[in-house]
Amino acid sequence: MIVLFLIKNTNTNKQKIYYICCRQITNGKIMIKHIVMWSLKDHAEGNTKEENKKTMQTMLRNLVGVVPGIEAFEVGIKGASSPEDNHDVVLISEFATWDALQAYNVHPEHQKVVAFVRAVVSGRYAVDYEF
Repeated sequence: MIVLFLIKNTNTNKQKIYYICCRQITNGKIMIKHIVMWSLKDHAEGNTKEENKKTMQTMLRNLVGVVPGIEAFEVGIKGASSPEDNHDVVLISEFATWDALQAYNVHPEHQKVVAFVRAVVSGRYAVDYEF
């Protein structure tokens, strides 16, 4: 079941801003959200940053249906108009349990992606939380 929330916020310019947030509830259980952001090297593994961003996006997306336990999976790459200091690639994923996230982390196909990512990134930030 997906529950939608409408949240009203007023920013410093006194404008009313509305956010629609959704929360997936699986059999009444809390889900785990796993978010990772990476900055990539300008050149690595014989490719440009742009080539490696696309390769990384493809490799991550290919984990869906291969690695069990993934409930939701979104991979985005920085657009041309994004500020320079934004990260290059982001992963937003959801898992039913902490055990499912751990199984994803150690899965051999995920570890192949990890090896490539480690070779091409210059920085990584991540957070895992219940929602």
